[in-house]
Amino acid sequence: MITSEKKVYRGIIPFGNGDTYSTDRYYVVIKSDDDYYYLLNCSSIRKKRRKLMFASNTELEDCIPPLKEPTFVKMDEIYRIPVKAMGYLIPNGDVKEHTYTKLKSDFANYRTMNYVKDPTIYTYTVDEIQQCN
Repeated sequence: MITSEKKVYRGIIPFGNGDTYSTDRYYVVIKSDDDYYYLLNCSSIRKKRRKLMFASNTELEDCIPPLKEPTFVKMDEIYRIPVKAMGYLIPNGDVKEHTYTKLKSDFANYRTMNYVKDPTIYTYTVDEIQQCN
């Protein structure tokens, strides 16, 4: 299997409540296996710097490119996407090695906090991803 970690994708994946954002969003692959990619949702820091105070969010440092502007990653939700569905999302490059290493470390630290439950994992089918993109 070709590794997909560090890759950034752009597209539309429904939120956990079923709603969708009207435009493409960015996602970074935190893990992959033979059947699924595990993605974290990226969001612009613009006008939302206060959200970096939440333990569930971490800044994705030195991320331009592949992203267009300073970004944070939400670590409390994981989007589990079938490998076969990834063709419906647009590859947007890789984050730098040191940026990815920090993200993996922040994610591991987040999961060990006493008051934090494991992130919610939302699993999608190929058809669900195809319908949105």
